[in-house]
Amino acid sequence: NPNIRAPSSLTALAFNVVVFLGLTFLYNLLVPRQTHHHHHHHSPKGPGPTLGNVSTSTTTTTNAQCPATPCTADAQPPKPSPRNRVEDLVPFGGSVAQFPFDHRETTLFEYRPRKHPMSCVTHWWLGGKTTAMYGVLRFYVDGETKAAIETKPLQAVGVTQPGTMAFAVGKMGMPSQHTSVYSNLRIPFRTELRITLQLAAGVQARKRHEVFFSIRGAEGLRVQMAEVQLPETAKLRLHHFWAKDIRPLQYKELVHVHGQGLLFLTMVNMHSGNDFFLEGCMRARVDGTQTLLSSGTEDYFLRSFYFDTVPLASDASGVLQWKKTATKRVLTAYRFHDTELITFNSSFTLVWRNGEVNNTQGLKCVDGEEGQGHIIGNPTTTLLNANIWFYEW
Repeated sequence: NPNIRAPSSLTALAFNVVVFLGLTFLYNLLVPRQTHHHHHHHSPKGPGPTLGNVSTSTTTTTNAQCPATPCTADAQPPKPSPRNRVEDLVPFGGSVAQFPFDHRETTLFEYRPRKHPMSCVTHWWLGGKTTAMYGVLRFYVDGETKAAIETKPLQAVGVTQPGTMAFAVGKMGMPSQHTSVYSNLRIPFRTELRITLQLAAGVQARKRHEVFFSIRGAEGLRVQMAEVQLPETAKLRLHHFWAKDIRPLQYKELVHVHGQGLLFLTMVNMHSGNDFFLEGCMRARVDGTQTLLSSGTEDYFLRSFYFDTVPLASDASGVLQWKKTATKRVLTAYRFHDTELITFNSSFTLVWRNGEVNNTQGLKCVDGEEGQGHIIGNPTTTLLNANIWFYEW
């Protein structure tokens, strides 16, 4: 516009100064300044413990959830759970052949992790003659004086007596008839592992007894169930139950566990006089609340109609023996719960009933209506030997 004069150089300078000061004022008003705190840490000598590639030594950290200042106790972000990564794994293991053992508790294998504070047994195999297969096998972890897992090699895969079929599934097996077994159950430990074997009581030790044994595992490995990673403190524990005179319609508590954990695997060997013990339902009390785990005993092992198929083993369940005579029934079976995640926070109780009652409406396994309805068949006294595995923490 010809009527507007160009500003003098002095006026232009003053205008630029005003704009600069105005922008500086707005910047300081809208954008908070970072405050730098200087923390002095006195670290212990040597590197801190590590989990995977992440240091667990005490440090001050900054991250997306605490962007401006080092995180304080009030603003500490949740620590992510380390996941199993193949680059973090350190394999371990070994084998022994014709290893002698007797009535003294003999160490087959021991290991202390060198790099990672979490480790896991992934596989073990044991072979030998009868004295080895019915010896006492113990797994001690993290300085235990009483082994959390004490069993016979055959019993560890669900075999409790002769006549059980040979089988091999992903998690365990007895591929040769009562002379070798393997297990791929994950056995976690943190500081140390020791595995021992000794002759069972009553076996004569006058001759040489030998065992063949192999084991594999990895440092930096944690246990997962159905894509859920178990806590670092999880331990695999085995609970035993045995009763030879469970009366008809009697409720029998097979195991009661205090604390937190997960039901993993149930193994049973049962003897009764006819089929009607199979009507008994498997019950559980999870943190004090009762629930039915099955609508019958054969149903619990994922079968039906008093085992109308031949013995069969799978990764979910197995019927390894089902023998019938005029006066006796023998059942050997197992059931995994690893995909169901039956977890508990304070307590877990497993209860089986010898036979069952239909109530007045024709419904089975309805508790609290004793004396009503009618008994299904004529169940007899039953012997029950059970081995129940939990992950506990």
